[in-house]
Amino acid sequence: MLGFWNTLQDAYSGGTNVAFGLIELLTDSGGDSSTPLLSAVASNYLLVVSAEDASVLPFGPGGPSLDVKQGFQLFRRTCDADEVNHLELVPLDTVVDLVPLATPRPTTRDILADFTPRSVRPASEDYDDFVATCGITLATAQLGQPAQVERDEPVMSFAWPPAGNPVYFISGEPTLGYPQDNRIMSLDSVSFQPTVVSEGLYIGPVQVATGGNSLLVYSYRPDTMKTIFMMTTRISLASSQLPVIATWGETALAYAGPVFTQWPDRILSPDGSTVATTVFSVDDNPSPNATEAAADTIDLLDVATATPRPLSNPTDCPSLTPLAWAPTGDKLLVGCEGQSNFWAAMGLDGVVSPFPDIPADLSQSVSLGQDCYAPAAVTNFWSASGPHELMQNDGGVRVYNIATQQLTVLVEANRVAPQTAPTQAVVGTEQVFAWAEQCFGLGETMCNAELRRLSIKSGVVDVVATAPRPLVFAVSPDGTQLALADDNNIYLKALTP
Repeated sequence: MLGFWNTLQDAYSGGTNVAFGLIELLTDSGGDSSTPLLSAVASNYLLVVSAEDASVLPFGPGGPSLDVKQGFQLFRRTCDADEVNHLELVPLDTVVDLVPLATPRPTTRDILADFTPRSVRPASEDYDDFVATCGITLATAQLGQPAQVERDEPVMSFAWPPAGNPVYFISGEPTLGYPQDNRIMSLDSVSFQPTVVSEGLYIGPVQVATGGNSLLVYSYRPDTMKTIFMMTTRISLASSQLPVIATWGETALAYAGPVFTQWPDRILSPDGSTVATTVFSVDDNPSPNATEAAADTIDLLDVATATPRPLSNPTDCPSLTPLAWAPTGDKLLVGCEGQSNFWAAMGLDGVVSPFPDIPADLSQSVSLGQDCYAPAAVTNFWSASGPHELMQNDGGVRVYNIATQQLTVLVEANRVAPQTAPTQAVVGTEQVFAWAEQCFGLGETMCNAELRRLSIKSGVVDVVATAPRPLVFAVSPDGTQLALADDNNIYLKALTP
């Protein structure tokens, strides 16, 4: 039986649907379970089915490109002196050797890591022999001191408060539907003592103010199952109160997986006192003679009272989005994506000052210059050197200064991690962090990952941690502490700013 485990689309296959599969032998699991188990695999053969002729990257951006034809094709994978993964086309009737697994396990097609095109990964056991035969050296993980926190669920998101201790995190299972109760916890970075702050229907990410005493976390309203409401919940670091300060809105289904960038329409001010949010315009009875749709507006929500204060939208943009606060807290970076794309500074009095237009030679390197459907993870921040965009996609990880139009590459295209890999900008120290990854196994398994740090001031890039794959992490506001989490533990590591 063929176990299909990956489908590449968009930037990874030029828009063509291409499915890759390992040839797997499935057996009855026995007992009351009807789920078959994987008992043997031909890990050095790759079966491909494509809707049309295409060029794809089956090993990720760092691997070789593969030209496939419409229909079915079989490739044998071998080591090569100049190319770790060398693929040779062989006849479809080739006899392949199935290698038994020591312990049968669930099939790779049942493993869902995230919802991006680079999503479903086979287990690394499939490639141990291949990697060893090719003489590949996997890096030793350097993550810092393990905290030995007992938990049964993964860490979805970290956040450090302004004081730097403790670090807060959401512990729970991500889900594509209605979530289970997750826990917001804190971990003392000195004693390694964990504390449960609250339990509820929480999802990531956690936002933290650079000042003040507030965290923001998103949650589901539990009084309905048919319609899911997203809410913003404030966590006071001075008490255990968790008042709801705003309702996100209504949607039939919301993704509750590990999202590592800010939700674009809820941003917390530097002093923790105000949330800027988009108010979407909805006209239930539009006039048949109407020529223009009503424009969205931005509300400023007082954290203590949940009182909204609307900002006028003097631009011709129908969907103006707050992206980041200025460090002084007196203006916002806003963006418009539509017929005319632009960034602007909006004062709290509603006065808008546009930033320079995106240069033509950089139009494919920033989000507002790209096709809005191109997969990318984008975070905006405003530091002492100006407003920035941090974008991670198949072209690499780049930092763009919106005011000066300077573009800095942090991770090159052939080392970029999947778009759901976390990134972070530390505003106070003007540093940016992102994972770089090089993989050797099919489906981006057996990888070396390194967490890179960019100093915006000097342009220097260094490595602060290494791991077998990108991990959830967060850096403290002063840049001196790093928290990471893998499947088994939480780690704390001291950093030199």
